[in-house]
Amino acid sequence: MANNRGPNYGGWNGGTRIAVNTFGVSLGAESAEAVVAHELAHNRDTESQVLGNWLKASGWQNTAPTATQANQFTPSGDGRWWLANTAMNTFARNCGQYNPTEDWTSTFEAYGQNKLGILDVSTAKRMAAKFAILDVFVTQVSAN
Repeated sequence: MANNRGPNYGGWNGGTRIAVNTFGVSLGAESAEAVVAHELAHNRDTESQVLGNWLKASGWQNTAPTATQANQFTPSGDGRWWLANTAMNTFARNCGQYNPTEDWTSTFEAYGQNKLGILDVSTAKRMAAKFAILDVFVTQVSAN
């Protein structure tokens, strides 16, 4: 499976495979684990039962804001979504602002790091609302 995403990607998900490239491995074991968690999360990034709550907590909307609301939103990195400016501090990593699926997967990475006790306290605190939604998601998936 070829890397057509560029040199700054540690891995990707395509078809039925997850690839961790040389760059991803070079960042160390914790980073490679985060890449795998991120890519696994893409397998559930749009069909989760908690998706509506997730989008709301993250400040995403897929309709353009009205003219009077325009200054309250920022277009997503992929140009398909709008993000409430009040939600800018809710991202685990900057790539989460690209679109809701990257937000979901980068938060899933941070969620796992938090469960392992390796996420910094300040990030864990500001991510608490999203982590609570992921707690529900993990409980649902575990029950199936």
